[in-house]
Amino acid sequence: MQTILYNVVTQNQIGPMREGRYIVDGLPGWLPDDVVELKIKSVCQPDIDPNFEFLTDSWQANLDDLTWEQVWSINQFSPQEIALRGWHHPNFSKRIVAPAVLLNEYPAIGVHMLINKLPIELSDDGLLLFLYMDFIRPEHQVLVENLGGVLSIEEIPQ
Repeated sequence: MQTILYNVVTQNQIGPMREGRYIVDGLPGWLPDDVVELKIKSVCQPDIDPNFEFLTDSWQANLDDLTWEQVWSINQFSPQEIALRGWHHPNFSKRIVAPAVLLNEYPAIGVHMLINKLPIELSDDGLLLFLYMDFIRPEHQVLVENLGGVLSIEEIPQ
């Protein structure tokens, strides 16, 4: 059994959770009138759809049965959060998605991104690159057009 000490006036937990009761010299410890010992009551997480929902938890004192109870809240991702999932750098409005081997064939692309402090991310499977930027420079437009069947340009989801 885990417990905490709780101040009923300030409505705050005092100190960390502990295993067992509050003991002083082998006996239950004396507590001031405004402090009570509460048993921890954990609750299993509810089932959610992680594509659209996320959980937050909080703790509440139940002074009737002297428990410190975990309370779960199911929250919805906003449409913007769902749309931006997988967009690693929301401060950039465009990205080029290309096979990772593209950097082997065109190493100047990686150098350009590095010099200009533009982020490059690798997909989880290591097969794709995500090159983030706000615009494609006119001098690079010909290369982008020539590689049109190999890469795609995406705008940040709204």
